[in-house]
Amino acid sequence: ALVVSDIMMPQMNGLDFLAEVRQLYPVAPRIILTGYGDKEHAIRALNELNLYHYVEKPWDDDDFRSLVINALEKYRLETMFHKYVPNEVIKQFIDQDDEAILQGQILEATILFLDIVDFTKKAERMDAPTTVSLLNEYFTVMVEAIHKRNGILDKFTGDGLMALFGAPVPTGKTPADDAQNAILAALEIVECVAELNAKLERESETSKIEPIRI
Repeated sequence: ALVVSDIMMPQMNGLDFLAEVRQLYPVAPRIILTGYGDKEHAIRALNELNLYHYVEKPWDDDDFRSLVINALEKYRLETMFHKYVPNEVIKQFIDQDDEAILQGQILEATILFLDIVDFTKKAERMDAPTTVSLLNEYFTVMVEAIHKRNGILDKFTGDGLMALFGAPVPTGKTPADDAQNAILAALEIVECVAELNAKLERESETSKIEPIRI
């Protein structure tokens, strides 16, 4: 959730280390500790490596504790939103200043609704664990397709979902781009559902899992 590193270390310096960490844990905030002589390198790394902060030695314990708490809160929020919002959209939203967020704006956006056909009847013929597992598998591929086109999962609606393209921040150059992304996401979901149906049919020994249409 959080990585704090010195710059001067044996075998690998702190900046190279945090570059490696970024590849493994891109959402985790990274803090560098620096002496006065390393300050220039730390500032450059702050921009190049997208570090959360650099801290000069010696540091104030209370200030450092507050910094860590804020970094962990940032991590918590980003990991929570990551389940529903693409990274590019999260970054756009976080990069806005407070005034822009408070003022708000009127946006043209596209809303995508997805629903599984006759799922209630299908669920009545399956036990609860199978039903939940099935929904999780289908929703996973659906959300991935939505994120791929910079859409945002707004909510699950039982056996369906609602996604936004172009809100709360614009993701395309024009509203038409957002509409096109929604259509492309829907077409990809249709293909993914067909592939998942075929996969589940091959893996199901009892054939209790029925194909799904959306």
